[in-house]
Amino acid sequence: MKRFVLSMLVFVLLTFNFTKAKVEAGIIPGDVFYGLDRFVEKLKLFMALDWERKINLRMTFYEERISELEECVKKNRTEFVDMLLKEIKSETPSIVVELNKLEIEGKDVTNAYERMFNVTYDGFTRVSEIAQRLDEKHANKTMEVAEIIVKAHQNCWESLKNKDAKKASLLMMDEIESLVNLLEEGKTRQLYLKMLEEDIVSAEESLERASYAEEDYHRLSEKWMRFTHDLLLNLSKALRKCDGCKNLREVAEKVLVAHTKAVKENEERVKKMILEGGKIRCSNDFDCASLDCPKVVGLDTQVCYQRFCFCGSRRFKSYSVNFVMRKEKLASLLEFAIKREFDRMFGS
Repeated sequence: MKRFVLSMLVFVLLTFNFTKAKVEAGIIPGDVFYGLDRFVEKLKLFMALDWERKINLRMTFYEERISELEECVKKNRTEFVDMLLKEIKSETPSIVVELNKLEIEGKDVTNAYERMFNVTYDGFTRVSEIAQRLDEKHANKTMEVAEIIVKAHQNCWESLKNKDAKKASLLMMDEIESLVNLLEEGKTRQLYLKMLEEDIVSAEESLERASYAEEDYHRLSEKWMRFTHDLLLNLSKALRKCDGCKNLREVAEKVLVAHTKAVKENEERVKKMILEGGKIRCSNDFDCASLDCPKVVGLDTQVCYQRFCFCGSRRFKSYSVNFVMRKEKLASLLEFAIKREFDRMFGS
């Protein structure tokens, strides 16, 4: 008898997983087989002996609860809203606490943190949208849950920033872009604007951290400069659709400050490329490989001249190096090099 029951459980687990439709159009609270659906979830978690599979299943089921909440609101099954909100509210910090625990145990949870970072961002935007379609009582409860999701999201980002600042920077750029797209659609609620403002600060924090850890930081810095440039263009479009949006304008001004800072940083980098010439000793051109040179004709090659490394040209080595060393020509050369280098960065 026990063997029969066990066989049936495994059969239900496999066949139900195979035939189950997407949550958005599938089983939700109030449907006949919803109880069976939740039973199968518990069974999957019980059978997942590997920590990585178990934590990923928890995140998947967490996403399903949010999808079920959406469907219940769409189908006017508001009697289940409180139940789902309660589950989301408790599971959000619970998953993050479990990730923190696994990290302390020495497990590599970087990918899990990255997934939870994306899951919580998606959850925040979806739950915020759901709140707009509910009555005041349920809307307030829903926004309380949204705030809890944001805290979990920030926790994940802090962990990622400490582990891999470059990855954290790139993830934050993707999130900023997504938020701006929401604003372009006309969704200028204060919660999105507040998150966008905080994300810009967070991105700069992770970039600063990356500057100490990444050998190819200059590529990340270039990307941030181009990104903030495009971001300003997109925000200007959003501003045109929202006359008098003071808070949105304030965010745009902060992006402008970040962009100006990035431009100045890259200008200094190009200047340093040229001014570093003559400081590194060498016996041949190969000894100068570590010297970073701008992508400007005549200055784009590391050359060894009179036992010192310079940015110049192998064909006209002495001419280009002497040109750099002439102080009266240096200012105009720097201006030209910066313009050419920025043209390359922006792809023009």
